[in-house]
Amino acid sequence: MPYCKAHLMGTLLNPSTLLMGSGLGKPELFDMKIQEVRRAPIDEGQSDLYWIGLAALLLTLTVTLYVAIGKHLAPQHLPNTPYSRPIAEGLYDITPEEPKWASDQRSRPASSAAEYFENRGIRTNTPIGKVPQVDFPSPTISWLQWVLVALVIIMSFVASNVIQRQRKLLSMLKASDNEKQRLILQLESEKHRASVQASQDHLTSLPNRRMFYEIGATYVARAKRSHSNFALLYVDLDRFKVVNDTLGHHVGDLLLQTVAARLTSALRESDVVARLGGDEFAILLPDVNGVTDISVIAQKIIDLVSRLCTNLDGNDIQVSPSVGISVFPRDGHNVETMARNADAAMYQSKRSGRGLFTFYEPSLNATNARTFDLEQQLPHAIAYDELVMYFQPKVRLEDFRIVGFEALVRWMHPEHGMIYPGEFIPMAESTGLDVPLGDWVLHECCRQISMWQASGIPVVPIAVNVSARQLHDENLPGRVKSYLESFDVKPGLLQVEITEGSLVDSIEVAAKVLLEMERLGVSIALDDFGNGYSSFGYIRSLPIHVIKIDRSFISEIRNSPSDAVIVASIVTLAHNLNKKVVAEGVEMIEQVVHLKTVGCDEVQGYLLSRPVAADVAAQLLEDPYIVPQV
Repeated sequence: MPYCKAHLMGTLLNPSTLLMGSGLGKPELFDMKIQEVRRAPIDEGQSDLYWIGLAALLLTLTVTLYVAIGKHLAPQHLPNTPYSRPIAEGLYDITPEEPKWASDQRSRPASSAAEYFENRGIRTNTPIGKVPQVDFPSPTISWLQWVLVALVIIMSFVASNVIQRQRKLLSMLKASDNEKQRLILQLESEKHRASVQASQDHLTSLPNRRMFYEIGATYVARAKRSHSNFALLYVDLDRFKVVNDTLGHHVGDLLLQTVAARLTSALRESDVVARLGGDEFAILLPDVNGVTDISVIAQKIIDLVSRLCTNLDGNDIQVSPSVGISVFPRDGHNVETMARNADAAMYQSKRSGRGLFTFYEPSLNATNARTFDLEQQLPHAIAYDELVMYFQPKVRLEDFRIVGFEALVRWMHPEHGMIYPGEFIPMAESTGLDVPLGDWVLHECCRQISMWQASGIPVVPIAVNVSARQLHDENLPGRVKSYLESFDVKPGLLQVEITEGSLVDSIEVAAKVLLEMERLGVSIALDDFGNGYSSFGYIRSLPIHVIKIDRSFISEIRNSPSDAVIVASIVTLAHNLNKKVVAEGVEMIEQVVHLKTVGCDEVQGYLLSRPVAADVAAQLLEDPYIVPQV
């Protein structure tokens, strides 16, 4: 179509290119594109201007020729002279031989008068008293007349063509306008859809993170103007990953939709609830009257979300939320700071036992900053020997002789001093550093045994804790074998300790790894028995050689008859299955007496010895008896 410019053609006639290929993912760009379409110029066509100019030129030429031809064909009248007066009136007498003038005495040659009248078609022999007969020349068609006819025909054709093209142009302009209007409506529809997608969570239809921060910024501005406060709550579902991993993401999505509906129903219309991603929600509570009101709302949210979710694709699921709370302006003067502080408070709720709410305190950020720094520095500590090994002896109750050690790692930080495993082991597990850390401990234990042997010190087996990720690594037995061979250490001098929790994810892989370790000659101990799933099926089906009773039963063995019965039952069961029993966390002589009475094989704890460095452990091995003081 000649009336549309190229860029307009590409825009109007290819909406898919406009909507998908022009980068209109941001809703604000739609307004720019709509204005561009509305301002798009229409080309009237250079050919139409040419034809209109030609028609005007032909019209001018036709009028000029018409005037010229009209003058040529008009009758020739007599001039305004005495000869032009009517002869019949007798005013003069004319003869061919001697003309006489009745009113003018001027003389003129006779031949001139006769020629004058003859040339003009007037007969000179008309009798006196008669009207002279005038013979006009018969009209003839000249070339000018043919030109005029041709011009009229051409101009008619040109005019018809121009009219038809103008009608076609008007029709096309109307169609173009309709197409532009249709495209504008389509753009506006796409703008609305893109705006919704950019600001709304597709799963729960709640505002997403981007929209939440925009709304939060308006809340901050309004609170500053009115000198009011509001609360920001972070809500995270406890153990949601387990639901996804065991029941599938479809059930997890249904659970998130149910939680979103419950949160919306629990809040006021002025409150804002958004899904930030995963299982994390955020809530804005404006116009709250202090900590008491916020606590009531937070507890209401916990109670509502913790209710059983029924019939989620045939599953009944119960989850609890952990809630962190920050309050404006106490905990931040912008929504980003408040969100960060609420997130820190939420993680404190998880550490405190889950299903709780926690108000932000400045000390939480200091703790988080320290944790972040340690996470960043832990790889360096593993690679550059900032870790040191400590050993806690295990004593045989029969004669109080040291029969083994448990290896415990410490971090000698250049700035923070000694850091205990309870602080950096969880961060190693959360960041995936537990595998290189565990390999470092295995390597160092083999090296230490080799050094003691080279020094002539009688050695005993050393137990090493193995993480769940290590236990599910099928290459672990091969690495253990290489460490033993490189330091020429007998496999019987190494023991690995596992927990019941590490067996949950994939019992098949764990069993395969443990069987390989047993074939190497490495003994296996089940740590913290009784403080988890306490499945006796693990003892029956896995190559477990030693059972370590959890310290929670040992600490109350004097005051709790039920704990005493449980400990006695575990010892009896283990002995019937040909397993050794070790009690950890022994701190009082009465506990030693009770454990020896029920037949426990070995004990370890602060009553006998705290974890000691390698040189002190070597001294203990030279005099391997530790008798508890009464």
